Amino acid sequence: MPKQANHTIDEICQVLIDEALTPAKKEAESIVENAKKQAEEIIHHAKEEAAYVEKKNLQEVEKQKRLCQDFLQFSSKQAIAQLKEKIIDLFRKELFGIVTQEMQEPDVVKKSLDVILTLLEKEGLAVNLQLMFPKHIDIEELCKHITKKFAQKIRKEGCPLEGIQGGIKVRLLNENFSLDFSESAVADLLFAQAMPELKKMLFS
Repeated sequence: MPKQANHTIDEICQVLIDEALTPAKKEAESIVENAKKQAEEIIHHAKEEAAYVEKKNLQEVEKQKRLCQDFLQFSSKQAIAQLKEKIIDLFRKELFGIVTQEMQEPDVVKKSLDVILTLLEKEGLAVNLQLMFPKHIDIEELCKHITKKFAQKIRKEGCPLEGIQGGIKVRLLNENFSLDFSESAVADLLFAQAMPELKKMLFS
């Protein structure tokens, strides 16, 4: 092939390269560069999104943690309050049991009756009265320890009650007034007196 022809082919190839391949290569390089930039933007956005999600998750975890802590704190306070109430209730039952046991003793009933009748007589109120005492108390045995006058009243107007387990009740018929020295009344009084100190121990 003549040199002129070779030269012409080279020129044509160069023209093809310059006009077709080079722009295509530059376009490809531009596309790759843009792709890299987009990829970087996507990665950056993804990192920001991941950081945001992580932050939100941490906030949600903290929120749930606080809720759990608040719930546990509330539950523990409630449990402690219930325990304190159970302690008070147990104390009350124990106190009532001890008082009832003590005031069921005939000697306690006799002494209680003697004190009350003496005070009523001193005030001039031991005239028209009714005595109420536990059913298990022997009236005759009780009368041996008080004056004949009061003994006659008990035999005549004494009223054994099943509702009273210990102690006595005295009803002043003329005054429409009663003195309650039964086991429940005494236990209520002792419980009321003990409550301030008990609450101070439990709630302070």
